[in-house]
This record gives sequence, C-alpha cells and structure tokens, in this order.
Amino acid sequence: MLANGGEEKLLVSLYDIMDDVKKIMDSASRQEMDLYCEEYDGFYCVMKLLESLAAGIADGRIPVPKFPK
Repeated sequence: MLANGGEEKLLVSLYDIMDDVKKIMDSASRQEMDLYCEEYDGFYCVMKLLESLAAGIADGRIPVPKFPK
C-alpha cells in the first residue's frame, strides 16, 4: 500500500480500526508492542507512521487545525 498510494492512503485505510489500534497501544507493554512489530510487518509500518505523525505534531512540522468548541 505504501508503494501504491503513500502514507495518506494508509492512514485513510486505518480510519475504521483506529479505536482498536489505540486500545492495543494503551494496553500493551513495550515488549508486547515489539513482538507485534516483529510478527506483523504491517503493524510495524503503522506504528512508525503514527510515531512520525506524533513527532511532527509535537514539534510543529505538522499543523493541526483548531476547531471551535
């Protein structure tokens, strides 16, 4: 997927399962996350993409729109 549509296409494909991904991220230990990444190449790609997005948002490289309350 990354070769055919890039990171944006991967993110769009994850929309429906992000709640489940978040649950895994919140409940798994670092060791468990490492095991998932070793066992599933796709999981590793998703985690690296989310890590990169979080870093970009944190340092301001990726702007986040502010929505009215």
